[in-house]
Amino acid sequence: MKNTSSDFVLENIINEERFRLKNGQNTIGRDNVNSIRLQSSLVSRKHCTVNVINDRVFIRDE
Repeated sequence: MKNTSSDFVLENIINEERFRLKNGQNTIGRDNVNSIRLQSSLVSRKHCTVNVINDRVFIRDE
C-alpha cells in the first residue's frame, strides 16, 4: 500500500488547527468537496490548491 500522506502540515494560526497535506493535490476552501474545509467568510468556496510533488509544495490561488 502506497503512503499517501506527506511530511507537510498546514496550521491555522488563529485556532491552531492542523491539516496534514497528502501527496498530490489538496484543495482548500469552504465547499464540502475540498480536502481541507475552512468555515470562514474570508475564504472562498474553492480558495486555493496545494500540490505536494516530490517533497516540494506548490500553492495555486483560485
